[in-house]
Amino acid sequence: MTTAEPEAPVTVTATEPEMPVTGRQPSTLPRRLIIAGVSALAGAGVAVAALLTAGWRHVPVERYEVRVFFVLPATADQKESVRAALDGLPAAQGKPILRTRDEAWAEYTKRFTDAGDPVPSVVTRETIREYATVSTTGRDFDCTPVTAVKTAPGVESVQVAVYTDGPLPIEATAC
Repeated sequence: MTTAEPEAPVTVTATEPEMPVTGRQPSTLPRRLIIAGVSALAGAGVAVAALLTAGWRHVPVERYEVRVFFVLPATADQKESVRAALDGLPAAQGKPILRTRDEAWAEYTKRFTDAGDPVPSVVTRETIREYATVSTTGRDFDCTPVTAVKTAPGVESVQVAVYTDGPLPIEATAC
């Protein structure tokens, strides 16, 4: 009979199972998404702050000059009624000023001579119109109060000029 040799004691050690090697690192996608989201929000906040600081949403207050030109044979009563109507404009700065033909001619020629330009011969002292003028300020101009003046007796036309910072108007509003 054969005798079996006694077997040597077996020692068992615990080892961690090996991860299959695939060449990928653990996922960092959630961390990258959080960083991208925070960066986008910070960038948007900086852009909005810059636009608001620069006055992006600010609507400027502009100066409007209303001029009512009279027909050549306008009476003193007609001129006074227009002056009173202009005095009632909202945000009027000062009292309306009535300009005679001589004052209108002096202002007209001064505008060109101050700029160093010759006075155009299209308008003469005899053809220039008397007018009433008043300045108002606001973010926009409401033509409603001016419409009654347009149809008043003795009125030839009404002009509304928009001024920003300079002495020359940037546009004319047709009321």
